[in-house]
Amino acid sequence: MSVVDSPEGLGKAIRSGSNEIEISYNIKTTVVSLRAVGPVAWGVAAGAIVAAVIAILSTPSAAALTGGPGAVGTAGGAAAALAVLSGIVGAATARFLVKVAVAARDPKAVSRLRKDYEPVDRSGRYYLRRIGK
Repeated sequence: MSVVDSPEGLGKAIRSGSNEIEISYNIKTTVVSLRAVGPVAWGVAAGAIVAAVIAILSTPSAAALTGGPGAVGTAGGAAAALAVLSGIVGAATARFLVKVAVAARDPKAVSRLRKDYEPVDRSGRYYLRRIGK
């Protein structure tokens, strides 16, 4: 098992369905802080993540690179959703969470991370263990 040290690595580990994910100290605080968000705020945050990720994943590559008509609407939607999310969890955490979901190619990956995994500290090494496994 390799140590996940980026939101992209975490997203890929979630996508692959890992039962246990070792996370580096530099992302531990962000991941553990997800559990501190209350249920109502999380509902809004989860909706913002879904909106941002769908906007990003549905942007045609050519339009995004050339500034074509598809880029403006989806970029605006992603920016608005990111602004809402930033108001709930902070800008750095919002960017982190959207990167996790984009890497997982699943708008609900962060909700699954929050619901299906619990943080575990084993002698200074940090893991996310799938609940019930």
